[in-house]
Amino acid sequence: MNKDYNIQEWGSDYDISTPTGEFSLQTAEEVRSAPVPKIRWAVPDILPEGLAILGGDPKIGKSFMALQLCGAIGGFGDFFGTLNLTYGKSVYLALEDPQWRLTTRIKGMFGDDPLPGFYIRTSMGPWGSPDWLDLGNWVENNPECRVVVVDTFVRIRPPDHRGLDAYQASNALGKEMLTWAHTHHVALLLVHHKSKTNESSDPVKSLSGSIGFAGSADTIMLLSRSRTEREAKLFITGRDVGEREIDLVHEPDTGRWLMSGATTKHRHKEPEPSGPIGIVPAEGQFVSEQCFSCGNPVKEKTAFGAVCRRCHPA
Repeated sequence: MNKDYNIQEWGSDYDISTPTGEFSLQTAEEVRSAPVPKIRWAVPDILPEGLAILGGDPKIGKSFMALQLCGAIGGFGDFFGTLNLTYGKSVYLALEDPQWRLTTRIKGMFGDDPLPGFYIRTSMGPWGSPDWLDLGNWVENNPECRVVVVDTFVRIRPPDHRGLDAYQASNALGKEMLTWAHTHHVALLLVHHKSKTNESSDPVKSLSGSIGFAGSADTIMLLSRSRTEREAKLFITGRDVGEREIDLVHEPDTGRWLMSGATTKHRHKEPEPSGPIGIVPAEGQFVSEQCFSCGNPVKEKTAFGAVCRRCHPA
């Protein structure tokens, strides 16, 4: 066998003198017939479990959106004025705001509505510190938890790994966070800023830091609006959600974000004992709309809007 390459040059850290005999391949038919686990959604068709990034310019309402999400899951129910989320638990790591500001925002956004599943912490060690082991144990003991929000990512980012360039270090960190999220079956949502210098037409490339970190995320959401306007767009892309934009309007009196044309609803859906977390019962009306996740051409209308019943059985 003719070998016109020097594999030893690239594999100097390994003993390649003797093959291990453990190398194997699967056929496509074996992969095709393997069971596929159901995706657990924090917000159906918007935010699945895994690593997610909520990016945007500073001071345009990302923290309000993150707070609104946690409150919607943890008791308030309503999200964006159109989504009636099933009750669960949520964790909001508010690492940039003092408690008095959180008190003011929670009162303004949710009033006196019960929020029994909404948990908050205002300090957290960097990624890899004992705090993250403790949080992982808490999530394991509270399986109703569907989302952990970090506001903001820079507050928990550890020093880059020595010996790795920026791309490698960011990608390695992203993979660790992604593994943590999938291990605990939650959406780990990092609030992040856009780059001050990168004006790329690709929204994903506009995030601050190396593209290696964004590339490791399952879901990316980018919020954009003009400073003097209430209207905004939420761009969503990811491995399980496809790409789309949602038109939003900021409600200045409460701080909530609403889908264009929606009104705030004060209601809450109790979990169905027989149904998967995050899903509402069927309403029996269908619409021709392709699912980004599985390609199903038909969705069923629910209180969430159109929901794919292949991905979310009733």
